[in-house]
Amino acid sequence: MPEEKRRPEVVAEHQPVLAAALRILEPSLVGKSYLLGESFSAADIAIGYSPNLIDKAGSLVEAPSVAAYLAPVRERPAFKKVYGWTRALRRGVTGSRAEGLP
Repeated sequence: MPEEKRRPEVVAEHQPVLAAALRILEPSLVGKSYLLGESFSAADIAIGYSPNLIDKAGSLVEAPSVAAYLAPVRERPAFKKVYGWTRALRRGVTGSRAEGLP
């Protein structure tokens, strides 16, 4: 999100919820590459985007296992494609112009 559209007060207001989510997720990832072990699974598909949003709010500092988990999730082609579409929609790009965006 462009700096001028960011609202730090919204992040601050939701910080307790973000911290609670990390308190649950962090111990689940200690010593593992993915939620259920060393293989990517449906659990990672369901959960994987949430840490990305938490990271955008600047809240992964105290969750090193979540940060380590997020790096390979972000490299997955499907993640890049969906994240590209999300970014395109926020910019007002739709239809065929949004197809294949990184």
